[in-house]
Amino acid sequence: MEDAAQTLKLLTNIDDMEVVLRSDVPAAAQPAYSLSQFPATIKMLRVLDPNAPIIFLYSITGVFCNIATLLEGARAIQKGVEGHTGAWYFLRLLSHTNQGVVENSARTLSYIVRTGLAHEEISTRENLQLIAELVSLNMDPKTVNAALTIIVMMLDSPQSDTFFTNIIAHTSIVSSLISMFCHGSDRVVRSRAWTLAHLMQRQSQCTSAVTQALELNRQAIQMRMAQDEEQRRKEAQAHARQQEMFRQMMQQQMGGGGPGMEEE
Repeated sequence: MEDAAQTLKLLTNIDDMEVVLRSDVPAAAQPAYSLSQFPATIKMLRVLDPNAPIIFLYSITGVFCNIATLLEGARAIQKGVEGHTGAWYFLRLLSHTNQGVVENSARTLSYIVRTGLAHEEISTRENLQLIAELVSLNMDPKTVNAALTIIVMMLDSPQSDTFFTNIIAHTSIVSSLISMFCHGSDRVVRSRAWTLAHLMQRQSQCTSAVTQALELNRQAIQMRMAQDEEQRRKEAQAHARQQEMFRQMMQQQMGGGGPGMEEE
């Protein structure tokens, strides 16, 4: 079963960057799209047992992650099986000990939420706590990004009031976002965390909490900004040096091969 699951994962692999519109089905995504149309595929949600062998669970969650990248795939998965929605199966895997399983589950959930589904389901206290715990310095950047995407998508959701009321009341997401910005190693994740904190500040349910957290962490934030500015300065200098070296090389080539060449 592990070999079969791994093969399916490879066959259904999709580059998310190719799905420009939610309705897009790139040529390479045809295997994933075809699988999403089979009821038997969705019934495989039943095998997503947290106690299943890790290699198998990693591969099969990867298959569903690939399928959910597509609009029709996410819709099919969310229909669920045995009285549970598709999101339910992946929410309970967010606390799994294997980071690969957690990443696949978080990304699958982000695709389902992106489709406009499961918004009410993820807005409960218990589920928000599971999602908020993914915004951690100990998590893989892809997992953190998936969690940030879920929160961003909820900004314009009909369930936004409930979602942000509960996320402020029952999680430490605001301090996690600021900690991610101040101490995270991945530049993209840090930038997204900082942007999201300010977007949340505009939400009436979050304004006070975010404002207080920004003030409380002002010194650490200023240090991070100074470090980023210094890094940008060094990168700009390095780029200028490369440009100058390139310019000199071009001049030498245009001048007949550079110094040391003598005319006969």
